[in-house]
Amino acid sequence: MKHDSDAHAAFDDLLAELSPAVRTMFYDRLTALIDASISVERERCVALCRKRVELWRTTTAARSPIASAREETRARANEAAYLADLLASGEPGAERADV
Repeated sequence: MKHDSDAHAAFDDLLAELSPAVRTMFYDRLTALIDASISVERERCVALCRKRVELWRTTTAARSPIASAREETRARANEAAYLADLLASGEPGAERADV
């Protein structure tokens, strides 16, 4: 969109007017804010996955006499636990959906 490119150009012009030291300080502070936001969102997602683990482990299907229902709930609980652990690890590549 033209509007976005205009905003980017204006932002780039603004940054170009800053001294290298101020520009570095700006980028460092911006990076810290973004990292903090990512951390909060990651923790929220971990908590949600852990709630899903508990949900699947305590659902009535988990105690079903039908083996396939029990297996499905076990698999879903395991998947939610895996995702929670992966997100909590903060490992590089954890944000990739194809991993």
